[in-house]
Amino acid sequence: MMGFVRRTTRITIGAALLAATALTVGGCGGSGDAGPEIGHLALGAAYDVCVAGETAFVSDDEGIAILDIGDIAHPRRVGAIPERDGLGPIAGFHTSGDTLFTYGELFAIHDVSDPAAPRLLARYHGRYFIGAAATRDGHAYLGYLQGGLEVLDLRDAAGLRTVGFAQSPGRLSDVAVSGAYAYAAGDDAGLEIFDIADPADPRRLGAVAGTDGARDISLAGRLLYLGCRSHGVRILDVSIPEHPVVTGVFDNGGVTCGVQAVGDRLFTVDREQGIEVFDVEDAAHVHRLKGLEQYLPQDLFSDGNHVFLADQGRDFVVLPMGAGEGAGVGDASPH
Repeated sequence: MMGFVRRTTRITIGAALLAATALTVGGCGGSGDAGPEIGHLALGAAYDVCVAGETAFVSDDEGIAILDIGDIAHPRRVGAIPERDGLGPIAGFHTSGDTLFTYGELFAIHDVSDPAAPRLLARYHGRYFIGAAATRDGHAYLGYLQGGLEVLDLRDAAGLRTVGFAQSPGRLSDVAVSGAYAYAAGDDAGLEIFDIADPADPRRLGAVAGTDGARDISLAGRLLYLGCRSHGVRILDVSIPEHPVVTGVFDNGGVTCGVQAVGDRLFTVDREQGIEVFDVEDAAHVHRLKGLEQYLPQDLFSDGNHVFLADQGRDFVVLPMGAGEGAGVGDASPH
């Protein structure tokens, strides 16, 4: 997930923590025509988005709006998960089947098999404010804004419990899990690597040099795409998981606060450039395709058929997969 602006500018988490973690408030693009939209729904605000089948989840000022997108051209709101229901500020979320995982002030599990009537199954109050989370094989991996990766056992929803913790030098803003390893985007150290073969004993192995400003991760097979804010994007080969190798570096000239890889395309959410689309078929020679600067994206999700936006100006937006593509305009600028 890429709930970048909302995680750091909307949430009230105490003056000291805000002073340590706040980013510049602002959108991620310019103004202009609505673009090649397929569907749109005004929500009053939109910060994060993810999609599962014919259901979209979008965070707004009240919590999470649940949308029916069976008719992609006419999305409609069918349910909600309010923050006021004891969840506190929600920093982000992701889905797995009929389950929605939310995190922020606490980590929570929701049954969303009936989108109109979501049910809270369990909640866990973490050590600090949770800035990122990933789930797999009955465990959750929580990345804290004050540093550290915690492992929860989810197999007994009636009593979530911590089974392991590994310290890290600073704030973690995204976590991705692959095999026996977890990768975390760390503000201070860059891309951090954890051995999670034994969930009860996670171990931090180190960090990858040259990944300063790490903010968001997208894993696609053996490649890991890392959004590094003003440092652009890094492409890493993780064939040897404990020793990732940087194979591609490019700077789009903006502030990359989110990335998502879909096939041979990489979508970026940029505070200055809006949405950008890159051809990454050859990681050593990345080509920028025409972007969509008219949007102010806070987050982006693609299911391979459509692109879904949480947009500062347009709220929930559905675009065709090829939106923004045109004649190539050359290699992305080398860093």
